[in-house]
Amino acid sequence: MKKPTNKQKKEFWLKHGWHLSEGENYLGNKIIVWVRDGDKEGSGCTYTPPIDLNNLFKYAVPKYIEEIRTEVTANYTGNAYARLFERWGKQLFYNDWEDPALALFWAIYHLYNEIKEGIEK
Repeated sequence: MKKPTNKQKKEFWLKHGWHLSEGENYLGNKIIVWVRDGDKEGSGCTYTPPIDLNNLFKYAVPKYIEEIRTEVTANYTGNAYARLFERWGKQLFYNDWEDPALALFWAIYHLYNEIKEGIEK
């Protein structure tokens, strides 16, 4: 697999622990910033959050598990972790990833979409 597009990164982070908010730069001009869920509105960064293991485990993995627990069933949580880490391992093994964060990104991205599609059917 390849690196995600800007659209895929935006879609991913909006579902997994970040949102966009209006803020101001040092000149007082209004700008759109990325804010972590739970942080003060208007404070954040102007660039898409980086895809690294720190951000993925801190924001995306818990949000993914929370979403599965909410959408499917409370008993699904352990299985959700197992499916996620199994998919991540397969991504790493079969695709010979040099960047484990990208492999985890795609594992979460695809599992989340598969589960959402299954729920909507």
